[in-house]
Amino acid sequence: MISEKAFKPMAAAKIEAFSMKVACAAAPDGRTHIASLKLDLNGSAMMQPLKQRETRRITDLKPLPSGGPGAP
Repeated sequence: MISEKAFKPMAAAKIEAFSMKVACAAAPDGRTHIASLKLDLNGSAMMQPLKQRETRRITDLKPLPSGGPGAP
């Protein structure tokens, strides 16, 4: 997801650039899950520059025991 234009989520903040990229993979039970999430944000809040870069990786998934949530 990318914002093509600057936007103001609130009166005291302005986002100049926003990008969020998500990669999916198969979980041990065969379902799709988010494997990684990358966020880049540039802007200002309360008249201060704001820059955030974050990467999260979801690893070491284990299958749910039978009878867990979503089981028949």
